[in-house]
Amino acid sequence: AVHEALSLGGRPGGAQRYLVIPGGRAALVGEKLERNPLWQRAMEEGGWRFIKYRHVRQLAGQPEIDEYVLRTVVGLDPVAEREGAQLRLF
Repeated sequence: AVHEALSLGGRPGGAQRYLVIPGGRAALVGEKLERNPLWQRAMEEGGWRFIKYRHVRQLAGQPEIDEYVLRTVVGLDPVAEREGAQLRLF
C-alpha cells in the first residue's frame, strides 16, 4: 500500500503530502525506504512525509497547530519520540 501511495503522481500546487502509518510499521517502512531507491525517489519527487496514527490523534485534540508542532511529530522517527530531544515550552 505504501508503494501505491508513493506512486501517486505530481505534487498538487507544491503542497506537502503526508502518509499516515501505524507506529508499529515505522521501522519496516524505514528499512524499505533505505533499501529501495524507487521509494526514495518517489518520496522526494512527490513531496511525501510520514506521520504516525497516534500523532494525528494528538494533533486533532489540540486547539491550535502551528508549523513547529507539526514538524515535531512528522517522520518515521519524529522529534517528539527521540530521547534527549528538547521540545519548546510554549
